[in-house]
Amino acid sequence: MAIVYTQSWEASRNDTLDSREFGTVITVVATAGEVLNPVNVTTATHATTGFPLPVLNSVSPLDSRYYVRSISFPRFDGPRYATIGVTYGLGKGSGKEEEEDPFSVPLRYSVRNGVSSESTDADVNGKALLNTAGDPFAGTVQTNISALFIDVVRNEAAFNLPQAIAFTNKTNADQFSLAGYPINPGEAYCVGIQPSGQYSLNDTFIEVVYSFELRERLTLANGNRVTAFIHRLLDQGKRGWANAPSGGEGDSVRLMDIAVDNGVGADPSPVSSDVLLNEGKPLEEDSFIGIDAEFEAWADPPENKAPNATRDVNADTGATFLLYQKHFTANFAGLGLA
Repeated sequence: MAIVYTQSWEASRNDTLDSREFGTVITVVATAGEVLNPVNVTTATHATTGFPLPVLNSVSPLDSRYYVRSISFPRFDGPRYATIGVTYGLGKGSGKEEEEDPFSVPLRYSVRNGVSSESTDADVNGKALLNTAGDPFAGTVQTNISALFIDVVRNEAAFNLPQAIAFTNKTNADQFSLAGYPINPGEAYCVGIQPSGQYSLNDTFIEVVYSFELRERLTLANGNRVTAFIHRLLDQGKRGWANAPSGGEGDSVRLMDIAVDNGVGADPSPVSSDVLLNEGKPLEEDSFIGIDAEFEAWADPPENKAPNATRDVNADTGATFLLYQKHFTANFAGLGLA
């Protein structure tokens, strides 16, 4: 007993080989005593050449430029006969086999520029923004920060909700690969992870979007590089910490207050109140004006007063900035977006 097939090439060929796609019909016949079914029909061989049935992405015997794009399910006409439709197209790799495997689809990317506004207390050169008295401004100054936003789209078997919660609102603690390039620690912020649209738990696959904001790391005055996603706060303007003089009490000192002696026998007046030097009169010969400066000495270095901050001291003005971590971190390489 045997199962053979014939293929109606000429009936469907005509002049369509010059087009991108054409179809043929295969007729499967079983010898007497054999009953066709969905399993044994696939074992049919060509009645003349002995070739097996075509399979997806196999070469057409009519023209080697064409490959099988699709094969229909057999239609049975009685116990011994069945017909199968085959579609051929130019080029390999465009058949339904690939379309039915969504997990072989490569990652897709969408990139856009964006601007966010944040508070700042330093200019473009990193110098502190101070008023003419050397104090920070009472209000906050806003600055625009340009950033690159990138979405990565991947087909997944299910939407991993715990993973989305774990990585959202985090910056990368590790170096990971994104769109073919290495991203250094602290340069990426995970805006969110979500499906591209509605989905059901019965879906074959779900299109998941990973959204990131990318910024270049900051270079501190000491040459160290830190994450761009930080809180950067001016610390005491020009009245920052300094090393204590030799023999002074403690390891560091901080200017606490200044008082002025008018030279007229009165007690020194604190600067916090309105003071007229020499009561507004011209200075006489041999007169003087004394200024008393009050310092606070500490046995601990100043960074111990802000243990969670990194210090950045401007080399030109001596102004100190405190850098606080803005987000928790996670290892983004675990997302597998390489």
